Amino acid sequence: MRCNQINITKSKLLDIIKDYGGKIDAIDKIFTKNGYNLSGHAILRVYERSNADVVFDTLKNGEKLLDAQGNLTYFKNNLTVHTDIHTGNIITVVYRGSNPKLPKTWRSYNE
Repeated sequence: MRCNQINITKSKLLDIIKDYGGKIDAIDKIFTKNGYNLSGHAILRVYERSNADVVFDTLKNGEKLLDAQGNLTYFKNNLTVHTDIHTGNIITVVYRGSNPKLPKTWRSYNE
């Protein structure tokens, strides 16, 4: 399909972008209110792949691991939440599929 064949008005496209931005802002506010700082990348991953409640549950109840880069990673229900081990900032959120195989380089984290 060529671009000029897409049937969408410019104003409709701007409405979609505005709605997207509003949801992104809402996600950021929810996490900030609960004491978490997310990278821009992490905010987009929450928006695209999960929701705040699932991420909060993974942070609270997930298995704690150190990934290959030394980030503290929480794993639960096929979701990993990667955080900077020094700042606690959320770096990214990754859905690992229905039968995830975590990398062998990751190891358990005991505080």
